[in-house]
Amino acid sequence: MKKVKLSIFFISLIFILTGCNSNKFTIQQNWKLELPKDSNEIYHKDTGTSFHGDGTFYTVYQTDDAASVKSMADWTTNSSSTVFTDNFPAFATYCLDKLDVPSEERIDFEHCQYYYRIEKDNSELLLVYNSELKLLYIIENRL
Repeated sequence: MKKVKLSIFFISLIFILTGCNSNKFTIQQNWKLELPKDSNEIYHKDTGTSFHGDGTFYTVYQTDDAASVKSMADWTTNSSSTVFTDNFPAFATYCLDKLDVPSEERIDFEHCQYYYRIEKDNSELLLVYNSELKLLYIIENRL
């Protein structure tokens, strides 16, 4: 009887943990950001699984909740330099080329706002929000 209860517990735990392993959850945990609740992932590509969770990650969300997007970060319309590039579009192009993202899934930089953050280990996060298309693009370069 103890083995049955223990087995049920571990199976339940596996279901709970795998349910939390979404891209949205990972972004929120890694960068302490609260993504809009209505955001719907429409595209994702990354460099693949790694032991430490490092690599390049690109995720696109559709969201109608512009107020939540605006309040989640300190947005700017000015593109500035990143660790390895001169501006945000160059950083995005570098990452998306690395992932071989098709042109139809890439960022349309017209009418966009940006949020960029760098961590102590030089991991980088770039958020690009296009309010006209209601798309939130997230690029992570985790080291």
